Amino acid sequence: QAEEMVKKYFRKYQRWARDAEELRAQQEQHQQQQQQQPPSPKDKKETPSPKKGSEVRIADLSPSDAAAFARDVVASQESARRSQSETYNGGATENYIWSQTMTDVDIKVPVPPGTKGRDLEVEIGLSRLRVAMKKEPPPPDGEGARVWPKVFIDGELCYKIKGVDSMWSLDGSTVQINLEKNDERMWKCAILGDEEIDLTKVDTSKHIHDFDMDTQTAFERVMYDHRQKMQGKPTIEQQKAYNVLKGAWDAEGSPFKGTPFDPTRVNIHTSSSSGYVPSVHDSS
Repeated sequence: QAEEMVKKYFRKYQRWARDAEELRAQQEQHQQQQQQQPPSPKDKKETPSPKKGSEVRIADLSPSDAAAFARDVVASQESARRSQSETYNGGATENYIWSQTMTDVDIKVPVPPGTKGRDLEVEIGLSRLRVAMKKEPPPPDGEGARVWPKVFIDGELCYKIKGVDSMWSLDGSTVQINLEKNDERMWKCAILGDEEIDLTKVDTSKHIHDFDMDTQTAFERVMYDHRQKMQGKPTIEQQKAYNVLKGAWDAEGSPFKGTPFDPTRVNIHTSSSSGYVPSVHDSS
C-alpha cells in the first residue's frame, strides 16, 4: 500500500512538472515565431481553416494538411486551457486560488516570503481543510504592503475527498495542495461559503493523464499507430508480425530456410481483435 501511495504522488508531481514544461516550451516557441520574419505571400502556405458558416471536412484534406489542421486545433485548445490553468474550472479568493479536473482539486495559497514548512499548520481531513501560520505573521513591510492573515483557510470542503491520496507541499512562497476527489464530479467551490462558480461553464473533459495507466497506454498506442500509418511505416502489430517472420525465416521446416531474409517475398496480415496473427504466403 505504501508503494502504491508513492507511485500516486510521483504521478501527480510528474503531471505538474509536465504542465510547467509544456507551458515553458509554448512560450519559447511563441517568442521564436515573433522573432522570425514573416514569409512572402507567394511562399506562404496556410493551413486550411474553416470559413464562416462552413466546416472543414478532414476527409477532403491531404494527409499533411489534415495533420497540420489537427495540430492547430489541439494547440488552440491547449493554449486556452493553459492560459487559465491557475484557476482552470475554479476561481480566486482573497487568500487562495483553486482549479479542478473531474478527479482532483488543486489549491494554491500564497504565504509570507521566507516561510518554512515548519511554520505552517496544514490539516487535510476527509471533509475539512485548514491552512494557517503557527505563529503571528510578519507585519506589513512598508505602506501598501500586504497584511498577511494568520489563518488562510479553515472550513468545510465542497465534497468529501480521499484523504490518504491528498497531499501538500511548499513551493517557494506558495503552499500547493492537491486533493483527490472521492467522486468524479465538479465542485461549485473549494470551501463552502466562498464564492461559487457557474458549473454550466466548466470543462468536464478528462486530460489523458487523469486516466489509469492501461487507458493511457492504449491511447498512446493508437496515436503511435496513426503516426506510423501517416508516414507509411509499420504499426506495432505489423512490426510484431515482421519480427515473428524474421525469427521463423530460417527455422527448421521453413520454405525460406537457407535464403537471405527478404520480407518483400511475403504478405503479412494482422488482426488487431486478437492481438496479432501474422498470415504469410509466398508472393515470389
